[in-house]
Amino acid sequence: MERFRGIEGARGWLAWTVVLSHLVVATGLAAGMPRFWALAEAGGHAVSVFIIISGFVITHLLLSDPQPYRTYIARRWFRIYPVYAVCLVLGLIVDLILVHAGPANPWLDVETTQHYAHQVREISEGRLPLHLLAHLTLLHGVISNGVLDEAQYMFLGPSWSLSLEWQFYLVAPLAVAALRKPGWNILAVLVIGAGIFAFQHGVFGRFYTPSILPAAGAPFAIGISMRLWIDRLPRIGALTLAAAILGLTVFAFLVQGTAYLVGAVILFGYIQLTPAALARRGMLVRVLQAGLDSRFANAAGRRSYAVYLLHAPVVAVTSYFGYAVLELGRMPLFLFTAVVAVAITAAGSELLHRLVERPGIALGRRLTARRAPALPSAVELSQG
Repeated sequence: MERFRGIEGARGWLAWTVVLSHLVVATGLAAGMPRFWALAEAGGHAVSVFIIISGFVITHLLLSDPQPYRTYIARRWFRIYPVYAVCLVLGLIVDLILVHAGPANPWLDVETTQHYAHQVREISEGRLPLHLLAHLTLLHGVISNGVLDEAQYMFLGPSWSLSLEWQFYLVAPLAVAALRKPGWNILAVLVIGAGIFAFQHGVFGRFYTPSILPAAGAPFAIGISMRLWIDRLPRIGALTLAAAILGLTVFAFLVQGTAYLVGAVILFGYIQLTPAALARRGMLVRVLQAGLDSRFANAAGRRSYAVYLLHAPVVAVTSYFGYAVLELGRMPLFLFTAVVAVAITAAGSELLHRLVERPGIALGRRLTARRAPALPSAVELSQG
């Protein structure tokens, strides 16, 4: 099955962007120095690009390697659940030990402090088993905060988007089939639009994040559409890509919440660069190849899923040690947490990738091999 260059490397950059944004929030750097809020917000944009990539990759998997539904969903489960289970246990342990210490961090912004306070209340009022059950099913992102407060953030904050991914996996074959079929594609677009409208107007309840599938209909639809149309789109040159990036960057400054489109254009523009542009290796192409296609970028991409989940409990423990034990100020706390947490996350994600993630993928392939033999390239491409 065809592999699209740059996707693996993009995942690596996106995962570490999320880590950086959480470091800025967890240490209170953005709260005390507003100029750093852009870094805090970058994590949300990175997740949006992740979602677009997921729509693209899963659509490519469904088109290039058709499988019975139970084979497809079983392999998706084995792809994501083993690493998630390990990180969930770590997050649960850290939450039970440190949740009362969260509100005591003197450097946090008001909103983050309130989230910690709400989690303390949820545990003290006996709702921990409900939260754990919701997380074990990977459907905690569907539950509104009016039904179970902090459902998206308990134990393992970044997993709200993993719940969203799981919801997408469950319906992706139907969504892709509908968007490919004339007539049905119009209905599918209308349903997606209605879902977005309903979420924005509170029909599904109150959510801290867009963790329920209708809320993320637009980025998923962008990813699906890009894969359905990419073979029909004209190849572009480096100059055209540079102009598109510049134009969307200006647009992102003018229209709040659209910065993720720049990342999507960078990635898919790179995929669509003409052979001539790649051969000439102009400055833009060299930068993109180094960032998206280098050995380092691809290695980071393969470990991005473990990085994305593992960093949350690591940052929580490291920042607690910094402000409660070492009594560091805001900037020293950020620097200390960044150095220590990044080192631990990098080492831990390597172990998770080798000892849990890859064996989990292989086990899923073995258990479903009788129904539909897997292609190695399909497994590699569909990570994420």
